[in-house]
Amino acid sequence: VQITNQVQYWSDSEVLRDFRPEDYETQQAPDSFTEITLPADGWNISAFARYDINNFESVPQKLPEIRLDKLSTPIGDTGLYYSFLNSFAYLEEGALDSRRIDSLLRFQYPKRLASNWTILPIASARWTYYDEAVGGEESVSRLLTEVGFDSQWSFNRIWEVKNKTWDIDGLKHLVEPVLQYRYIPNADS
Repeated sequence: VQITNQVQYWSDSEVLRDFRPEDYETQQAPDSFTEITLPADGWNISAFARYDINNFESVPQKLPEIRLDKLSTPIGDTGLYYSFLNSFAYLEEGALDSRRIDSLLRFQYPKRLASNWTILPIASARWTYYDEAVGGEESVSRLLTEVGFDSQWSFNRIWEVKNKTWDIDGLKHLVEPVLQYRYIPNADS
């Protein structure tokens, strides 16, 4: 079981800006959350809650989000892999609240084209449904699909370096550039 917890209680909305301006650059609102993840054989089951303990900042809250992830799994001996996630969340922001169902199904086909070059074609579909959605509508849903690939190269060199003090018997430099492309029709929906 993995438990992650972060609680940020601020006395007022400007405490970081006034007393820690270098931290304010990267974090302008408090974020408090708890996540509990239970890994199983090829699965992750998790509960995630984002809550607002400060009375001056309206933060989108998840009270909670329950999620089931199926990790990348081969489909027989085809070389094709699939993974999916399903989540249910109760969302609240100020006076607005909604329930969300989010599902993702992904297929991948990793292929080694050379000893230092791998390509990973990807196809996926994500369906999201909001009940009692923001704006007063009763429900809103969307389906997003994507196709694309990840192309990765691997280059390395081993340097003959020896140092008894640091117990070094060679240094290896590794460079792995990655090119990613995704086509998502209706991504602005």
